Amino acid sequence: MDEFLKEINADIFWKYIKAYDFNENMQVKVEDKSVIIKTAYSHSQINYYNMQLFEFKVSNTYLHTDEFYLHFQMKNMKHALELFNEMLEIIQTLVNRPQVKILLSCSGGLTTGFFAMK
Repeated sequence: MDEFLKEINADIFWKYIKAYDFNENMQVKVEDKSVIIKTAYSHSQINYYNMQLFEFKVSNTYLHTDEFYLHFQMKNMKHALELFNEMLEIIQTLVNRPQVKILLSCSGGLTTGFFAMK
């Protein structure tokens, strides 16, 4: 039954994502086949392709690293919603991640210089 409804579920899932009430910390731009989500620390994108394919990307703009990437074909609604919620959790952890400041000091400066280079 899931195979029969896969195309319909993919369209419903895409409409769900486009209509989702995102967090107030997120700037959302909805396009025809993509949704772009920006926060203070992340840039995320959700793409919808032919054959019920979805792509989720989350990049950390502070560290310039990829935090989350997923490319999947729609199987059923429950699984797709779990993956979407997992992506939102990753974005939220980047928003709530505190900035760490470290003070290094030593009498001669050798140790401090070594750790600063590392």
